[in-house]
Amino acid sequence: MNSYFSVLYYRRQHYFSDLLNILDTAVTVIILLVDVVYIFFDVKFLKDIPRWTRLFQLLRLIILIRIFHLAHLKRQLGKLIRRLVSGNKR
Repeated sequence: MNSYFSVLYYRRQHYFSDLLNILDTAVTVIILLVDVVYIFFDVKFLKDIPRWTRLFQLLRLIILIRIFHLAHLKRQLGKLIRRLVSGNKR
């Protein structure tokens, strides 16, 4: 759902120009498809699917950690820019 709203907000070209957004959307779609197949179809070869979904959820967790790290770096960069601009005024 988050990917869908992000695509609507940022436009398709801008959103998919970032590799992290592409990876996040792919992982989300794969998890959704695997869950739908697992819920609606009773097939014997699908018994290992819950393991695969855990792997993709781990990937999402790694992406989420990276996003928080980037947000932290953005705050630090903002502080440095304000300090640089205030230093130039003197």
